[in-house]
Amino acid sequence: MLDHPELIKSQDIINGVAVAYQHLDMTGDAPINPSELNTDNGLAGTLMEKLINQKCHERARDLDFHNNANSHANCAHQKMQDASRLMVGVFM
Repeated sequence: MLDHPELIKSQDIINGVAVAYQHLDMTGDAPINPSELNTDNGLAGTLMEKLINQKCHERARDLDFHNNANSHANCAHQKMQDASRLMVGVFM
């Protein structure tokens, strides 16, 4: 259980973060505060807007797909019931 690939990936991420902080300590730099990042304007803002729009588009597409799939399944079920009723009349 402890050698599960997901656990190994998470340990690699934790080790990578620790190494990044060690490098910051060695160079004397401080980590960037997320509130100081400019995600409203410029290229970062455009990128964030595109990412958000893409995620919204994917959610809408997935929701529409599931709704259509349910609608098609209900229609197919109704056609099957209608066909079976017709077949009962033919064989009687």
